[in-house]
Order: sequence, then structure tokens, then C-alpha cells
Amino acid sequence: MALKPKNDQAPGNGAQPPATAPQQAASTKPTSETPMEFRSNPVIEKNIADYKKANPETVKYFTDLVAKHPDRAVNYHFYREWQKHDRDTREAAKEINRTFGEL
Repeated sequence: MALKPKNDQAPGNGAQPPATAPQQAASTKPTSETPMEFRSNPVIEKNIADYKKANPETVKYFTDLVAKHPDRAVNYHFYREWQKHDRDTREAAKEINRTFGEL
């Protein structure tokens, strides 16, 4: 099974390539002075607000962690991402073995 590109401008789907040349596109990258823009999902924002209200100790812990030890906060984030990836990989391997037998 082949994966389709998410980009509507991908080759082979009848879309025309962007009008800007690669050299021009590189010059339009945001500079470090441009503030980051984040998307907002009201449902997720409400769920986060509810979680914060129900768990003030956790909110205080992570707020202090980011303020006092930002390097540990970053490491914690990466560690959690790694754990999630590892767990998902193990579950996928189990599912493959259940479906196709031991390979």
C-alpha cells in the first residue's frame, strides 16, 4: 500500500507547482524576529483548562519545572515522546504477529 502525500501540490495529482522558485521560497522563511503563531482548537483548550482545574498540583509542578529547569522540561518532553513511540511500535509488532503469525 502506497501512502499519498498530504500536500495538494504533490506531483502526479494534477496540481501545478508553486509559482515561486526555490531560491525565492528560501528568502520568505520567517526570521527569528517573527513571533511563532499557534493554532487553537476550542475543544482541546477546554479539555486542557478542565484538566488544569482538576490537577493544580501537576500544573504547579510543570510550571516550576519549566521556569527553574527548562533543560529538564525539554528532556521530559523528549522522553515522553520516545516512550509513546516505543509503546506504539511494540503494539504494532504484536498486531502484525497476531495477523500474519511470527515472521
